Amino acid sequence: MLVIAIISTLIALLLPAISRTRGIARNVVCKSNMRQLGIAGASYAVDSPDLIPSFWWAPGSNPSQWAGLNFFMNRANSDTLNGAQAQATDILRRRTGRSEGQAPEKIVNNTLRYPHRRFTHLVLLDYMDTSLPDPRAACPEDRRLLEWASDPMDMSTVPTAADDDSSTESRIEIRQRWAYSSTYQAVPASWAPDTRVGDMLTVGPVERFYNLFNRIDRGLRLGGRKYTEVDFPASKVFFFEFHDRHSGGPDAFYAYPQARSNQLFFDNSVRAERTSASNPGFDPNNPTGAAPAVIYDPAPGSADPPPLHDPSGDTLKGQYRWTRDGLRGVDYGGAEIHTGQRGD
Repeated sequence: MLVIAIISTLIALLLPAISRTRGIARNVVCKSNMRQLGIAGASYAVDSPDLIPSFWWAPGSNPSQWAGLNFFMNRANSDTLNGAQAQATDILRRRTGRSEGQAPEKIVNNTLRYPHRRFTHLVLLDYMDTSLPDPRAACPEDRRLLEWASDPMDMSTVPTAADDDSSTESRIEIRQRWAYSSTYQAVPASWAPDTRVGDMLTVGPVERFYNLFNRIDRGLRLGGRKYTEVDFPASKVFFFEFHDRHSGGPDAFYAYPQARSNQLFFDNSVRAERTSASNPGFDPNNPTGAAPAVIYDPAPGSADPPPLHDPSGDTLKGQYRWTRDGLRGVDYGGAEIHTGQRGD
């Protein structure tokens, strides 16, 4: 009995250390995933005119093998958002083999959302000539995404509660994509203009909804941004974990001051800087204003974890997701760059 008691005590002492070691290993894999995205992005830029990888299809072309997608992006009043939606659908069909046809077996076009939010990585994975889902899109700590990706046809645990107070989350074109989404999101400045152009709105935050972007002016282009537009690549975040999953506590939305989400910078370094150390950011459509207030209040049952403090929502800043002056700005290691937004 004494031997059993000693063994039990040793196991109890070792389990926390083993758990910590596994957590460290999963964090290393997460950082490796991001580093591979960065390396692929650098290679992508070499094979293109220095382009930052993002969706680039636009009306006036017929790039898809599916006539329906070409028709969709070339309708009257179509814009580059519609082109991006068509391109994301095209990649998913080709890389999953789920082709065109009836859902849920086949991939239907999603005309409801910006595909850039959770799916910019698809452009890189397509460039890397990989099948989907690809494990490099998910942090090993992102267990829900790994569950969905393990069997994309099983949507029994896919959320139907929306993160933007709308009813679209229950629609099949949203739900069938969750298995192919990513832990990592690209900052909007990597695929949208840094600021509004005159009266034309660029992509910006919607204060009430932490994960909703405003609709762009149809005259503005999405995609086509270049690495040479990044003035401070070692100080500017490119991809980031939407939630900090490695700090030992509950998963935390990236914008919480104490969060240390893994971040891929434009110089291809991967770090986990504390959010409070970053500059507070701005609203690209109100560039002379203060940092936007972002209310983090996911609906119960959504894909995102609950708020850390107030169940009805925590008010946070936009931080490095919305860098002041976009690609020309600084997130870490220096004060915000002002190139005339405040008249200075």
